[in-house]
Amino acid sequence: MLVNSVFHAGVFTWLGLYFFVERYGLGEVGIGLALLGYGVPGFLLGPVIGRAADRWGRRWLIPAGLAVGAAGAAALIPDAPLLAAAVAFTVLSLGYDMTRRSSRGS
Repeated sequence: MLVNSVFHAGVFTWLGLYFFVERYGLGEVGIGLALLGYGVPGFLLGPVIGRAADRWGRRWLIPAGLAVGAAGAAALIPDAPLLAAAVAFTVLSLGYDMTRRSSRGS
């Protein structure tokens, strides 16, 4: 629950405003396109993440998800091209999905 609330209430809620409006000057459509990466890992990799949790165990996948999420967040710190920020946001979402899917099963 803590990881879920940190990602949703803390990170994903403010990325549209801070990164994509303040830093890149995007409008509503541009923000929507940039945030498409939020759903991609769960949509495409959800079953794979669930099977990985079943195969290797949640005790390995949850820390790996936290590390992937941290790498995605760290990649958002420096000024980078918009495409790099969108990819970093997708990596951040992948880390979130790894912690969430592995904690509740496949």
